Order: sequence, then structure tokens, then C-alpha cells
Amino acid sequence: MMRHTATTARKHLSALLDAAEAGESVFVERHGRTFKLELLSEPEPCGPRKPLFTVDESLLDGQWHFDAEGSFTLGSG
Repeated sequence: MMRHTATTARKHLSALLDAAEAGESVFVERHGRTFKLELLSEPEPCGPRKPLFTVDESLLDGQWHFDAEGSFTLGSG
């Protein structure tokens, strides 16, 4: 169990949040009142992500050409 004043809690907020996330009891006292810091819920797992962009398979296979004039073509050309 961790007990801290509000001033100490402000200085070490990240550590107190980590402790609460790990299941430890964390209490903060301020103006004679005691507050309990606890994790309310676990985040929901993310589902499969949608790709941001697609790449033409011919690019991945090396089937492209770029010449000195700056012309870019797909295919074996």
C-alpha cells in the first residue's frame, strides 16, 4: 500500500500510475481527505488494422523502370 501527500503525488505521478496499474493500492491525501488511485478497466484489444496504402506487386517484384529523364514505368520495360 502506498500513501502520499498531494505534493508528493504530483512529483511522482507516473510511478503512482504504474503502481496502480500493477494492482498496488495507492492513496493520496489532500486537505485531510484520502483519494484512492486505481485502474478502472483494461483497454480493449485492438482488432485487425486496415492498411494505410497498398503497393503494386510489380514494384515488390522489381518489375519497374526509372530512366535518366525521370520517367517511371511499371513492368519489365
